[in-house]
Amino acid sequence: MKKVLLIDDSALFRKYLASKLQENGFEVVEAINGFDGSLKLRSEMPDLVIMEYYLSKKSSLEILKEKKANKNVSNVPVIMISGKMDKSKIKTVVPYNVKKFFSKPLKLDALLQAVSGFLNVKIDIDNSPCILDAHFNDDILFVEIALGLNSEKIELLKFKIAELTRLYNVPTPKVLLMLSNIEFNNEDASKLELLFNTILEQTGNYSKMIKVLSNSDFIKEFLGKKKDFSGIEVTDTLDKAMDDLLGLKPDSIAHDKVAAEKILTKSLPKVDFEETIDLRFHNERVLEQPEKVLPEAKIAVVDDDFI
Repeated sequence: MKKVLLIDDSALFRKYLASKLQENGFEVVEAINGFDGSLKLRSEMPDLVIMEYYLSKKSSLEILKEKKANKNVSNVPVIMISGKMDKSKIKTVVPYNVKKFFSKPLKLDALLQAVSGFLNVKIDIDNSPCILDAHFNDDILFVEIALGLNSEKIELLKFKIAELTRLYNVPTPKVLLMLSNIEFNNEDASKLELLFNTILEQTGNYSKMIKVLSNSDFIKEFLGKKKDFSGIEVTDTLDKAMDDLLGLKPDSIAHDKVAAEKILTKSLPKVDFEETIDLRFHNERVLEQPEKVLPEAKIAVVDDDFI
């Protein structure tokens, strides 16, 4: 069994990353700060080190210098993670066997691919098509899933919700789950159960505080058969879902504007705490930048649906 030393001040991030590595058969040793990481680097003799650039008690650069001077661990590869990355920072750590440098929010698949390559251990990851996003507006958590369900991303969502509820200081948020462009069938039952259990557990909420926007009859039947999920309401009308969460009536244009703002806009965080987890995968297609920028271009959007 390969051993990975994980050095990070964030307990949430350590828990998230350690669980994923352990699921894939690695032994994980956690260090809660730089000083703890320095001690465990010498005592545990890991096969790989994953560490945050900014650490308390002892800096990452101090640890790397100690590591280079210790023949027992000098050749151990290092993966560095940082919320703020620039070329000068990378240059300072490259001489110390830092093989990869990832920025936060971290993309899970890219990290696992790097771990797999360095330790020569095959890591299986669910690559089912899935676009997943989660954000807060006031005390409402909006979760949108499109194309399909991916078990890795649902696991990511567990930690993302924990991170967001801390960031926005909303321990028990109302939830609007939007499911679009997905054809559900019996093969999706286990992933759906994981999804709804994740939302209920991580929000500490009652099922009646969760609304689902979907036109899928399968979802309605699935939730109706599960006692723990029976209070979750499914609607195919945005107005109805937002009425229940916001307490607004659907017959005013003001309601439409509020609904649009809630869905499309993120609130400002209430806590000075950066997001560490990215719900996107590294291999997902990202829209390329246009060759020409047209700052004065006018775009017409024609649709009778305000949202």
